Amino acid sequence: MSMAPSPVTVSAGSQYANQDAVPFVGPDGSVYVTFDSFKGTNGAAQIRIAKSTDGGASFGPNHK
Repeated sequence: MSMAPSPVTVSAGSQYANQDAVPFVGPDGSVYVTFDSFKGTNGAAQIRIAKSTDGGASFGPNHK
């Protein structure tokens, strides 16, 4: 029986509610995650992306 990998934080320390994550692998093997980011009920909505160059073990800063 195999165990599922532990969750990895993609976005932390923000005032935004992040949801709808979509992971994908680029042609160079980097892992990307796009997600929606909302602030408050009537706040700004953003689409953000984070990149991992170590197979998804960690992610760099996310960008709009």
